[in-house]
Amino acid sequence: MVSPPLLPAHRAHWLLSLLKASARDYGEVPRSDQRNVKLSLDYRKKVRCLNIEVKQLLVKKQGIDLMDLLVHTPLLKDLQLYHNYDALDKDFIWAQPQYAKGKKWSYGNLFDTLDQNRIELKSFVWNGRFLRQDPEFKSMIQAHCQKSLQRLRSVDLLHLNVYNGKEVERQMANCRISVLKALNSLEELKHLSIRNCDILDASTVAALPSGLQSLAIDDCIHVTSDALCDYLATKGSSLKVLKLFHNQSMSLEFMHTLQVSAPRLQYLEVDLTYQVQPL
Repeated sequence: MVSPPLLPAHRAHWLLSLLKASARDYGEVPRSDQRNVKLSLDYRKKVRCLNIEVKQLLVKKQGIDLMDLLVHTPLLKDLQLYHNYDALDKDFIWAQPQYAKGKKWSYGNLFDTLDQNRIELKSFVWNGRFLRQDPEFKSMIQAHCQKSLQRLRSVDLLHLNVYNGKEVERQMANCRISVLKALNSLEELKHLSIRNCDILDASTVAALPSGLQSLAIDDCIHVTSDALCDYLATKGSSLKVLKLFHNQSMSLEFMHTLQVSAPRLQYLEVDLTYQVQPL
């Protein structure tokens, strides 16, 4: 039960009922009935990871209350909030973040709730779908200063893009500043994955945190081999895993310096195929 299944939605409701029963049976809330049978385990202490599909579990009426679930998972370490469309190719217009229809969900007071319940995460995904109300991603800086995220070891960045606006370049620059400040404030960060983030350019790559053990860059159109070489030359000495997928501006030129710049590298995976993004 380290990572309990939550789909279909009835499984999530069953889990929440079980966690509430554990709270009742183990004395943290008054018992409202006189059951003779007590749960043999405190299931609240078994949940370490939650993978939550936002549209089905948090937006629809038959879903659950995320804050209610977090109250009953005090040992949670890994929180993955995602959208089913995240796994689909961007050639499907309706799967792209900027074309998502229906009720929108955002992080809102999620981090305050984590703090209030003394939950300290080790792994978290920042999904641009859920940051649309914060177009310059400034909330990431504040969130990484909160106790719930201060000790993150693994961070995924997904769909951090600037799609439109009157001052796209200025907004893009501010987004890059926010993301870099947020990442570099994490002293224990070891694993970083970046997927479909147009804000990642040459200067941003060079300013990524040092001390990483694994780095994955996937479908980032502005990342070049020169930018990667610059990063590895100054901050690649601790890197053990490097994954590079579908970055259309990248070549294999970084390979000739890899042995010197990343002497501890144990695993390398590269796929230079890519698809042109739809207009």
